[in-house]
Amino acid sequence: MDIINMTVKGILGKVILEEERPYILSDFKDHLIHSRNVLKELQYDTTIDLSNHLVLSDIICLCAENLNPTDPWVTEEHVRHSLYLLEQITSGESIQAFFMMNEDTILKRSIKILQTLLLEDWKLYPGACSAFQWIFSHIRFPHMGQYIKEFLPFILRFTDDWQSSNKVRGVEMIQHLVEECAWNTELNLAIGEELIPKTLFHLLHSREVDVIDASLTTLILFYQKSRKINLIGQELLPELLNSIAITSDIYLRRVYSNYLSKVIYNSGVHVTPWLSKIVQVFQHCSTFPDPFNEKIRINIQDGLAKLLNIVEKNEMTLLFGKYVHNVLEFLIRIIYELSKKDMNEDELFISTRDNLSMISRLYKEETSILCHGMDKL
Repeated sequence: MDIINMTVKGILGKVILEEERPYILSDFKDHLIHSRNVLKELQYDTTIDLSNHLVLSDIICLCAENLNPTDPWVTEEHVRHSLYLLEQITSGESIQAFFMMNEDTILKRSIKILQTLLLEDWKLYPGACSAFQWIFSHIRFPHMGQYIKEFLPFILRFTDDWQSSNKVRGVEMIQHLVEECAWNTELNLAIGEELIPKTLFHLLHSREVDVIDASLTTLILFYQKSRKINLIGQELLPELLNSIAITSDIYLRRVYSNYLSKVIYNSGVHVTPWLSKIVQVFQHCSTFPDPFNEKIRINIQDGLAKLLNIVEKNEMTLLFGKYVHNVLEFLIRIIYELSKKDMNEDELFISTRDNLSMISRLYKEETSILCHGMDKL
């Protein structure tokens, strides 16, 4: 059997299930052994012509689908053989450099192979999906710009899927796209300003923690890369506050609150229209302990610290003054609660104490009045 035929037979083909569900190991029992043997045989084949771009494109597609050990058709042995093969093919060059040196031949042919498989029944080709993401992740600036329109329709198929793993895969590719494109000259001109944030905001309404986590990370990066930091306060902050306020799921609230301090910090003075909502969210989330190391209430204290820094830096003490009484109340309540439990060295206690100290410095009179008669604060 010639090398091309052997390689193609080792590539994972169409996988049809009786019902739509995530793939599991038993779906690939026969293929797993066969693909491993093909990779192993190719690894020791001394007849591979490194100047034959057709052969190399097929081998790269085979290797690319066998590099993620979390995929059920991939074992550590697959990964090891694939990495060794890639090192042979690239003669020790990085994958990025190799692709750019062979952009018009190997890279474009590899992309074309995968696009053909993914054009319609993309979910029936899980190997091609993994290979597609791997190849995409190795295209860097300044070469990414020319591939935006080729890749984006396929990326959006992942984000629109019902499986959280595919949504995350799509968001990760959007993040890579944002990182590796020159915003004004490439990404913005190719797809406009609205498509990426609209896609990511839609995913914030997901019920999957990993999808929300990836989407928030990418949204913040998008605003930073597009030099529209002010829109974090105008668009992302109110969305995040509403999401925290309406969810009763502690896992979702935890992931939302993980980003609160970063979003508040990047919002700067643009927090002003949302001060009332911010304090309401702070109060509500500070009422209930989080069994996972008090992560939510610690996140709230981190967010409050960022907010107080903005208030002081931008001379907003008068504006924020109307909310100080409510803030002091929940800070004192937490201090009292933790002191009774002898948790004075706890991270939540320390961050709450520090915020109370800063409030006391900025609002001496209000603090004195509220704390009057207390033996110890």
